[in-house]
Amino acid sequence: MDLSRVFDLRLHGMDDQALERSVRRFNREREARIAAEELLEQKGRELYKANTRLQDLLENLDEKVRQRTEELRIALAEAQRANRVKTDFLAMISHEIRTPMNAVHGVAQILKNEDLPDNQIKLVDLMLQSSTSLLAIVNDLLDLSKIDAGKMKLEIVYFSVAQLSQDIKELFSAKAKKKNLDLIIEQTVESEIVVAGDPGRLRQILINLIDNALKYTVSGSVTLGISVFDIDPDTKSFCFTVVDTGPGIPEDKLDRLFSRFDRIDIKSSHNIEGAGLGLALCKQLAELLNGKIGCDTVVGRGSSFWMTVPFKVAGNAPKKIEEPQRQTVEPKTMTRALRILVAEDNIANQVIVRVMLEKLGHLVDIAADGNEAVAAVKLLDYDVVFMDMQMPNLGGMDATEQIRALPHRNNNVPIYALTANAMDSDRVRCLDAGMTGFLSKPVSRLDLIATLNELDIG
Repeated sequence: MDLSRVFDLRLHGMDDQALERSVRRFNREREARIAAEELLEQKGRELYKANTRLQDLLENLDEKVRQRTEELRIALAEAQRANRVKTDFLAMISHEIRTPMNAVHGVAQILKNEDLPDNQIKLVDLMLQSSTSLLAIVNDLLDLSKIDAGKMKLEIVYFSVAQLSQDIKELFSAKAKKKNLDLIIEQTVESEIVVAGDPGRLRQILINLIDNALKYTVSGSVTLGISVFDIDPDTKSFCFTVVDTGPGIPEDKLDRLFSRFDRIDIKSSHNIEGAGLGLALCKQLAELLNGKIGCDTVVGRGSSFWMTVPFKVAGNAPKKIEEPQRQTVEPKTMTRALRILVAEDNIANQVIVRVMLEKLGHLVDIAADGNEAVAAVKLLDYDVVFMDMQMPNLGGMDATEQIRALPHRNNNVPIYALTANAMDSDRVRCLDAGMTGFLSKPVSRLDLIATLNELDIG
């Protein structure tokens, strides 16, 4: 306490003892104030330092976010590039496989219609079955590739689920009978119920599941069950189950069931062909339909594959799925033999298509490339042209554009792509080039008959 303050207290009559107490109190208060000021200054310095560190962290975080964003952008671009490479690779592999497979499949079909001994017919049937299995694998690969690339599009139409189940039963009746298996359809779906959806993809899933069940089941039955539940007034949930009496699947292997290229070894499956793609494709397609798929199984007693899919109710007018049953296609009666040009550079495929068409009673000319095809159309009036897409010198699409540009009536000749390219984009490119239709190799006799039947020729 300063002397002026002491003197002032003495003037007010404060004794020495009271004065001493007052001085001590004053000094304590001053020390406390000084300590508080020092503490406040210290905390201020600490807050400043903390704020500085936080600012540095924020700047570092922004930089890390920018770096991570750039890394993710690069990773996404790389993934998209890899997807494009994979899609292009699968398209190329599909083409390279389909071209020789067309010859194998075609020869087998031609021999099938010949008068052969029973032992040779069995060999021909084996050739047909093997080429069909190989084609199914190629198609599954392409479908999975399209799903991965986001290019798988659903075709929404009106259809009857009840009618679809009957079509599937007809499709597999012969196969079930051959194995002495009962193929049973159990459904509670009214035939009048019509829904909006993609019947082709739904049919693809059910065919795959039933085909698997028939392959793995040695005795007993395969049952397709269909039930329906209301979700709301406009939507119904359809539950599909495929139940077999086969060997069942070990529980510890169920988590791999829908994986790609993963075939599970189970009893009696060692002679069964497959690439481990079918169930993986089923799962992808089910999810594309906004559905779910799974499996319940008991070893030794069989398996039950189930799938639930929601569909919008379309009305009560029954509509049958209009899918051509190529097995029953017969040649349309014509008043004359057609003159047909086949533009194909592969010699084996030239022979196969020529023989198939000539056995149908038609006249066939061969062009080895697009230039020969254009020259042939300039000279002769053809009823139809089957054109390969990829040929030396001049490809099928360029040849088609040149034919469409001809200054005479032959520029309207129907031109069908006959090609090993099977992607949807290939179909679009062919139609954009002016082609009339599209046939993928391996082409069958029934494919050719159905195509010729479409022509407006008596």
